[in-house]
Amino acid sequence: MSMIVEVVRSGFVESTHQARMLTVDAEGRPVETRGAVHVPASPRSSMKPLQALGMLRAGLRLEDELLALACASHSGESFHVDGVRKILVGAGLEESALLCPEDYPFDRSATERGRVFMNCSGKHAAMLATCVLNDWPLTTYLEPPHPLQRAIRETVEELTGERVAASGVDGCGAPLFFVSMLGVTKAFRAFPLSSEDSCERRIYDAMRAHPEWTSGTDRAEATLMRALPGLMLKAGAEGFDAFVFEDGRAGTVKVEDGSTRARVPVTVAALRSVGLDAPELAELAVPPVLGGGRPVGELRIR
Repeated sequence: MSMIVEVVRSGFVESTHQARMLTVDAEGRPVETRGAVHVPASPRSSMKPLQALGMLRAGLRLEDELLALACASHSGESFHVDGVRKILVGAGLEESALLCPEDYPFDRSATERGRVFMNCSGKHAAMLATCVLNDWPLTTYLEPPHPLQRAIRETVEELTGERVAASGVDGCGAPLFFVSMLGVTKAFRAFPLSSEDSCERRIYDAMRAHPEWTSGTDRAEATLMRALPGLMLKAGAEGFDAFVFEDGRAGTVKVEDGSTRARVPVTVAALRSVGLDAPELAELAVPPVLGGGRPVGELRIR
């Protein structure tokens, strides 16, 4: 049975969201399963650590915050944009080489837009840098037959233990691979549990050390990683989240209608189901519903 998130306004259940959830313990054994977690899903940007892993295996040389940025759906803050430009300059490229769409930063009061501000630009810059190192074509790096995308697909299938059920095009234009929540959870466990000198561990360490670089200064993903040292978490569009803790506890969530507002409370419930909790999670677990600028209700899980 799926999880239900109720949106309560002034004591009335105004809306509901359904969600799938899978969590496993440190040994990889199921703790809680809600909904059809074995069927193909669209993990969207939750797959970025796996895409970055494919790039590292292909020779990409990024470390620390720039490696975290390669895994990011960033907010377009100044340090994110500077980091993207640094990756491009290191590869001898201009911003015009990016093939992600032009966009504004997450701060919608911003008036400047461009490809470098798009939330996936760190990944795209890293993809281009990988192509430069391997002398692969730059103008077709988003095409599925490209050597880069073939390498990434092989990495996804290896870590998930599944054949890609279907492929499509993500919001940023890169190939999107559909696999099950079981597969994504298995893949995420590989990051902290691999050897200290592995590419998987390099990604885990970079994301853990620089949570703001993987999302944004005030984003829920960064708040959760700061509150739970040892947690690596990556959000995706359409209500998807994937996480793993340093000991192998892991999980994935998928809000069926793609709701962003329901994603974080369900993720907090998933974290708590495997014993991961902190005071900072309390507000994220029950976000307020506002009326006239003040709380008049809440999101709650049943």
